Amino acid sequence: MTAALSVALRASAAGLYPDEAGNELLISHGGFLYRSDFTGFVDTFTSISDGTTPMAQINWDAAISAPHNGQLPVCSGERRILQLAASIAAASRSACATPSPAWTAGTCTR
Repeated sequence: MTAALSVALRASAAGLYPDEAGNELLISHGGFLYRSDFTGFVDTFTSISDGTTPMAQINWDAAISAPHNGQLPVCSGERRILQLAASIAAASRSACATPSPAWTAGTCTR
């Protein structure tokens, strides 16, 4: 499951550098994707462009609040990795929320 999830996360983030970096940090950490209590914060779906490519997206807001709510027990190092990955990935969400006039329509859609 973890290899497939890694591929799906990479496919979904392709071309969105902050998402790619945040996902890669968690993938390379090697711990979170093996945990069923973490994968509950990952949405999986199929690409709408080809109808066959598996994709996945982390619900970063839910994932970073989960340790505080007791839903995701983590040590201090894991908490810092999770917070760092989420803050890196947040750059693409904030960029999409305030589009530049130079951007074309549909840049922030998946």
